[in-house]
Amino acid sequence: MAAEASDASTKETTTITRYDGPPDAGGKPISATTLTEPTQTGAEALTVDTETVPVAKLPQGQSVYTDGTENSPSAASIDALTSGPRPMASATYGPSITAESCQNDGQAYRSSGHVIDHFDYCAVSYFKATFQVCTTYWWGTTCRTTGTADWRQTVLGRGYNNADKVSRYVDFVDVLDEWDLDGDAGTHSMTVSMSCLTQVGASCVAAYPAETQTFAQWAIEPSTTYFRFDSPAAGGYGDEKIGQYDFQTTVSLTGGTSASFGSNTFRCDSAPYIVSTQAGTGCVFPDVTSVFSLSVNSGATQEALHVYQAQYYPETTRPSDPNKQIPGSVDSAMPLSRTVDTALQQKNTDKAVATCYQYYGPDYSANGTLDCDEYPFKSTHQGAFNAGTNYSARPISYSDNRSGGAQLGNFYSFNRMLDGNARDYFYVQITG
Repeated sequence: MAAEASDASTKETTTITRYDGPPDAGGKPISATTLTEPTQTGAEALTVDTETVPVAKLPQGQSVYTDGTENSPSAASIDALTSGPRPMASATYGPSITAESCQNDGQAYRSSGHVIDHFDYCAVSYFKATFQVCTTYWWGTTCRTTGTADWRQTVLGRGYNNADKVSRYVDFVDVLDEWDLDGDAGTHSMTVSMSCLTQVGASCVAAYPAETQTFAQWAIEPSTTYFRFDSPAAGGYGDEKIGQYDFQTTVSLTGGTSASFGSNTFRCDSAPYIVSTQAGTGCVFPDVTSVFSLSVNSGATQEALHVYQAQYYPETTRPSDPNKQIPGSVDSAMPLSRTVDTALQQKNTDKAVATCYQYYGPDYSANGTLDCDEYPFKSTHQGAFNAGTNYSARPISYSDNRSGGAQLGNFYSFNRMLDGNARDYFYVQITG
């Protein structure tokens, strides 16, 4: 028996497991299959941020515009559509999210995290690390747990516009909290790292290395670590100099296993039609359907009301078609996409102007005080030229049309909406 005991071997083992909630409060382990779940792409998989407060719909049959010439909105429709709180537009370039708001976001707990808008990303996960000493005898192996560590990890990502027209980067902060250490866990070490895998363009450059600390050090809150990835414009794809990258966060135990979460994508560009604006160069998280919010109180009242009428009362618009379906509203599930093709834009405009001429007469512009407004916008692939009858054209105030166009242009630039019928989808939402 003594000989058998002397043949025994002892080994320390460490494992790390991702959980769908606090491990000590009913959280369940997440399988390795879930950990490697690919980021969803494509129009059917895109998420929509709907924090924007939409205007209330008018009663069925109530005209958005007055009868007769229909050159101005009715007082009743303006009253109905301008009441209510001021909205907070989604997918706008503004203050980044906080760790607390990310932790309260149910979508952040998915393997891919949550792309909130083009500039904000968040992901949250719970982990348990287990430390054991295992002894192997001739008849089998026994293990004794010497310590455990539980914690929550939050990743906040931020994209940027850069007016210097040179810089292209995203940065991330990891926040580790809700620590529970037991046994000798504090003496063991863990490494937090982020990876960046190039899909298109030049290789990304990591500005900060992985960080390794003991669990006792990590557990001193607030516990944070930072990462940044730069995308060189040189080597970018095409005229837009696109660089597109997959990223994920990984936690690794020294001498043990690792687990990853928050797998998603960021994209950088130097598109000339955006670089020429104050937005400059920049990087975004593209896997989200953005929302262009146009308020009836923003100096483009008639533009906003026309869009509203086209989205929710298409049968009342011109050209006449009782069965027409006009895309672009969140409710329609038919998003729009940007085109910078000037030839297509002109074709969209020409067809819309012909519609205004047909239905409102050759003097529809009222000596230049009115514009022929079109929806979907001429700057979209869904504009009049390829839309059949699924569009609307009507005269509106010249100044309102110009104001609405300027707001749309700012939305395009500051959200880095790229040209193309298979990327950067967006909805239009009219707000009060």
